[in-house]
Amino acid sequence: MDGYSYLFGILQRIGIYKSGMSGLSPLEWSDLHSWQSANGIELTPGELEIIKNLSCEFCAMHNKSSNPLEVPPAAVNGDELDREYMNEYMMASR
Repeated sequence: MDGYSYLFGILQRIGIYKSGMSGLSPLEWSDLHSWQSANGIELTPGELEIIKNLSCEFCAMHNKSSNPLEVPPAAVNGDELDREYMNEYMMASR
């Protein structure tokens, strides 16, 4: 995971999700493209795919939660549980 840990910081800078009338929704490819253009950063297709998938996973877990106050396990907020979840996800994405 160490080789990809910088992607968590990028995901947080972009924003993990979007808010809409129906609640949280994952980032779209256009959001990632716009962020890259605005910041003069060019990520590889693999990096973009990981960021997109993490956003989708976060939203899926959030939307599945029966308790709206429950923090999804994919939340990137520095908790050890969150780091473990992200580590497992990153390893599975390889």
